[in-house]
Amino acid sequence: MKVTYLKRSVVENLLSYACDLYPKESVFLLRGNVSKDRVFINDTVIPPFATHGGGFSTFPLHMLPIDFSNRLHFCTPTYPLVSEILS
Repeated sequence: MKVTYLKRSVVENLLSYACDLYPKESVFLLRGNVSKDRVFINDTVIPPFATHGGGFSTFPLHMLPIDFSNRLHFCTPTYPLVSEILS
């Protein structure tokens, strides 16, 4: 089981933003680090062009600010090129 640690500023940001938007829903992106048995959350990001409503909150996924700095390893499938198919 992993233990999650939050910086005080993260909790304050979450609470103040949620209070400002109440009664609408809110959405956040959490930024941090993962070690063997710990998760450290040290920053919050409000997604760009987020939409907040009475029972929902969403944002366009193509605008997602992703940081792929050596944390994720993808198994990308290899697709043939169009030129290989036509030849």
